[in-house]
Amino acid sequence: MGADLEVGPLQPEVIPIGLMLSAEGLREHQKLSAEHVTFSLTEACPLRCAHCIVATVPVVDRSRTMPLSRAEAYAAQLPDLVRRGVRLVSFTGGEPLLARRQLTVLSTAAAAAGCDVTVVTSAHWATSPQSAARVIASLPGVRYWHLSTDTYHLPFVGLERVIWAAKAALEAGREVMIRLTVPSEPTAACLDIHRRLRSELPEAPVFCQNVIGMGRASEGGDRPPISTSGRSWPCIPNSMVVRFDGSIGPCCAGLVDTRDSHPFQYPNADDIRLEGAHRAWSTDPLLQLIRAAGFDAVMGWLDEIAPDNPVVADPPAHPCDLCVRLWDDPVIAPALRERASRPENVRKIAELTRVVFGETFMMEEGEPCS
Repeated sequence: MGADLEVGPLQPEVIPIGLMLSAEGLREHQKLSAEHVTFSLTEACPLRCAHCIVATVPVVDRSRTMPLSRAEAYAAQLPDLVRRGVRLVSFTGGEPLLARRQLTVLSTAAAAAGCDVTVVTSAHWATSPQSAARVIASLPGVRYWHLSTDTYHLPFVGLERVIWAAKAALEAGREVMIRLTVPSEPTAACLDIHRRLRSELPEAPVFCQNVIGMGRASEGGDRPPISTSGRSWPCIPNSMVVRFDGSIGPCCAGLVDTRDSHPFQYPNADDIRLEGAHRAWSTDPLLQLIRAAGFDAVMGWLDEIAPDNPVVADPPAHPCDLCVRLWDDPVIAPALRERASRPENVRKIAELTRVVFGETFMMEEGEPCS
């Protein structure tokens, strides 16, 4: 039998990119964005990874780190967010563990308010298994540890530090995810990292994502080919983002580090409190239309408003890229905002979010829907 057996060519090792979601799984991810708030505690970072979408500053620059007094004020307001349905609080940066006191105050308060708490970190602080265990123990409010590593991080943080941090978190009863960024055609080095992580950390899932062509990666972003236009793909904003200075970002993706030149502008959280910021985000008709239905309706309006806009003829394939490109023309944002804010459209969008997500934010009396 062996002589007659035909053996085909060996299949190359494949790194799974992204998540495979059913329609219901996608809806749950989109719904979660209204139940999730992210704090970007600092834009300081000890690393200079070439793929980073945030314009970080050196560790010695404390001008873009949340003051402790602001963190304490927000910590006292977290129960207000819980009453609005928020159940997940995340911390990012920069490197959030550079703002350790602020992270401690906010993560402790979030856990006490009943929220699950996640931190996204490079694990640069895990200089030994012992130091990793001490850091994990010092942040009892953080349940989920998302540890970032890839070929971009390795020149700054060795893989052993990520492994030490992950093992310390697991031994302390926390949950761990490894976040690995890879090009659309993974290199041998990427495969080696993935293989070692799966070998040494079998209990920790590895989530792989592609490079986004924004921030420092704007010249070298590498998206995989997508068979359909970005206007047909859903948007998952992940969460509202509260930056170190109290300014509000609409998502934790393409616009996380973009403060203007897009229509999702909200008052500072210092002025309207976290509850008011969440209200502004969750009742923004343009954002909620894109979140619930993707870009098809918005692109239909764009066909009417600016048919010669290059995005109409050649929309980017990825929804995050499409979103960023839409706002290149300064006329587009106010025109689309006006169209979404018409009373008849606000009513339709409010009903859409009710049907799709079971949300009534835009229907509640006193909520500013436009």
